[in-house]
Amino acid sequence: YLREPDFEWPETIGAAAAAAVREWWSTGRLRAAVAFRAAGEDFLVTHAGLTEGFWRQALDSPATAADAARALNSFIGAHEGVLFYAGQMLGGGAPNLTAGPVWAAAGSELIPSWVGGRPVPFSQLHGHSRVIDAKGRVRSSAAVARLMRADREAGHEYATVSGGRIIGVDPGHGRRPHTPWAAYVTLGQVLV
Repeated sequence: YLREPDFEWPETIGAAAAAAVREWWSTGRLRAAVAFRAAGEDFLVTHAGLTEGFWRQALDSPATAADAARALNSFIGAHEGVLFYAGQMLGGGAPNLTAGPVWAAAGSELIPSWVGGRPVPFSQLHGHSRVIDAKGRVRSSAAVARLMRADREAGHEYATVSGGRIIGVDPGHGRRPHTPWAAYVTLGQVLV
């Protein structure tokens, strides 16, 4: 709803709702990223997560979740295409460990990009895709599978990587949403 579609999606919204989403984006009410602190842990929240390659190449390796959120939000209106840099799910082909925070696939790009390399500088919260399917199977490498645990009732996935956690909260929208499913709720302080 923010730009020309990159793929066919059967779900639509009305013209007024689409205009509202575009207006929120252009005025900063809708952001690409948010940072918060809860229980002494800083989190970056994005649609699909921040891959190590994107963090390093497009953002120049910010050390804090707040700095990463500011950097991502600075692309709005100026370099939006960078935010939408396609990953495997949209672009096809081999996994792209530099996929942007809108299209990175959790099991093949996001989590693998932080495995075996530098530590994640802050924890992350994302949606967009799942690593563990509805039958409990891990759709990723053995290295990623060892890092994962799931709360099947809430529909949350937790990957513990060097330096922090990557938490997936994806309702599994597709032909049928994942059920049951719950929002990720925590008490914390918004940083950006």
